[in-house]
This record gives sequence, structure tokens and C-alpha cells, in this order.
Amino acid sequence: MKNEGPFILEWIAYHQSIGVSKFIIVTNDCTDGTDEILDRLDDMGIVRHLHNPTMLGLEGISIQMAAIKYAALQKEFKRAEYVLVIDADEFWNITTGDGTIPDLLERMGMPDAISFNQVVFGSQRVSEFLDSPVTSQFRERFRYEGRPPARYPSMYGVKTLFRNDRSLFRRFANHRPSLAQGKEDSVIWLDGSGRKVLPAFSSGNIRSYPVYSVKNPNGGGPRKIYEAFENVQDTHEEGMVNHYALRSLQSFVVQGLRGDAANPTVKRDFGYFHRLDRNEKFDDRILRLTGRMAPFLAALHADPVLKQFHRHAVNAHRAIYLKASRNPDIKALIERCAAHQQQPEILERAEAESAQD
Repeated sequence: MKNEGPFILEWIAYHQSIGVSKFIIVTNDCTDGTDEILDRLDDMGIVRHLHNPTMLGLEGISIQMAAIKYAALQKEFKRAEYVLVIDADEFWNITTGDGTIPDLLERMGMPDAISFNQVVFGSQRVSEFLDSPVTSQFRERFRYEGRPPARYPSMYGVKTLFRNDRSLFRRFANHRPSLAQGKEDSVIWLDGSGRKVLPAFSSGNIRSYPVYSVKNPNGGGPRKIYEAFENVQDTHEEGMVNHYALRSLQSFVVQGLRGDAANPTVKRDFGYFHRLDRNEKFDDRILRLTGRMAPFLAALHADPVLKQFHRHAVNAHRAIYLKASRNPDIKALIERCAAHQQQPEILERAEAESAQD
């Protein structure tokens, strides 16, 4: 995490409520009070808060990968039966059964891995950052039921819950682990509907499913592959990961200032906003789980230290935006994104053009 202060308590409370028993959170270069919130949660025994080794000046490794490798060294990770690598703007939405992890795993037969699709939720034309649960504010998402957009197979990215067994998995990463050699026939790896994933996915290093891209061996750029296209919408039946990639316009601006932990070349510019501002289908299924979250969230806010740190983070978030909005370039970005929010047909035209390419 970096500068996620206003959103931490909801994120923790929600995942506690569905059965997450331990959190390892790695931070770097925070200026909004994120570290103070996580240190307090660490004192309370709820999370293990670590500082990213890259803050020591290490080079040649991404911030994100350093965090994952460092987390894997901790006793909490080593003792875990199952692990999920997930970001602060992502909420694991189990849409069947009682919505808890134990129930899901039992119904799926305790598999070795389950790859859930990330589903992008748009800004829903919300401009102002509000200190209010993200899961309640944003209820419009990417329409994964339709034809996959040709230019964006990443819209079917996955996050994978996997058994913490190094005889099965040799490398842990943000979207999925890598399968150990010779385990192709013995691993039980399911998609978000409880079906076995295709061998090309489990044995490869593909980060989206069932739509993904591979490099064209003949050159000329990436070649898009629509594997098992007829089953695209069927990979979401048991659950998915709600990805609130933008939140409000103001929060998008603050997010852009912190950079990208996985790839520093990724720019949070208008193109990024345009691609991820998906408000095509109303979906409030996660709200059936947030009722269970309420007592967990109330307990966190009842702690006077956490309450104070949360308020500070909210004020810092607003201050960062206010300062940034005075910059002419960022002001122009804000105006362009705001205009886009009021013209959703722009996205529809872009997708139509994409399908023709």
C-alpha cells in the first residue's frame, strides 16, 4: 500500500467479515498516515505491517514484487493454509453460498487454487471524494457478459487464492502463482465458477482468463487470444474480485500522484481513466456481504487511536487533491476526465472502433 489511508478500515473489516484471518501489509513512502493506521492495527494484532525493502535503496526489483517476496518470508505467511495477494482497491466478492471463504472452499472441494476474475467498477460519475464505504458508493461495473474488448484482454485479469504449498507452486506473484514443473496433472486449479482452468493457463504465466494476450511469434505486436470465448461470462458464477480502480475523480487524481507499484511506466492519465471508467452494468451483489462487515468496521472505528488516524488520513487525502488541482496540467486532466464522466457514449464509440480493428 501507498497512501491508502482513508480506505484501509473498510478494506480490513470487509475481508475479516468473509473469513480472512491474517493480513500482511507492506507499505512504502506513505505521506497520508497510512503507516500510522497500519502500525496501530499491528499493535492490535490484526495485521502484520512491514516496510517495503525497496525503501532501503534496493534496485532491480519492482516495489510490488519486493513486497510479495518479503511477505513470503514472514511467519504469518508460512503458517497460512491459503494465500491471496490482493490490493487495497480490490474486494473479494463471493457471490454464492453464505459468502465466506470456508464455505466457498468446502463447496469447491478444497482445491489447490482458484483464479477469480477482477471486475472493474467505474467512477459512476462521482467527482468528490467522500469518507464513505467504497462498496456502497460504486455499483456500476464493466459488462463482462458481453464480447471481450479487443484492445483490453486485461479486463479479464485474475487474482488467485492458492494453497500455500511450495511443492505445488514455485513462485508467488500479484495475479497468480507459477506451477511447479511436473505438477500439471496433479494440481486442482479452478476458475471463479468452480470449473477446471485450461492447461494453457495453469502451466503458463498468463495473468488474465479466459481472455488473454500472448506475444506474436512473428512480430507485429501482441496477438489477442479469445480462449473458450463462449464461456467468458461463466467464469464469474461463484465469485469475483471487485476492482474499484478509480473510485471518485478526486481519488483518481490522488492515486495518480503516487505512481504504480508494479510498473513505473504506467501513467494514470486520461487514457487510463477512460479505459477503466466502466459504468455499463449495475451490480450491488457485494452489499449482501457488507451487513456482516458492519460490526467489524464499527469495532475499528471505536478504537480512539484508529479513529484519530483515520480522520487525519481523510483530511490528508483531500489536501493532496487540493494542492494537485492547482497544477495547470493536473487541472486540465481533471477537466477532461470530468467531461468524459458526463459523456459515457465516448466509451461506447471507443469499444466499437476497437472491435473493428
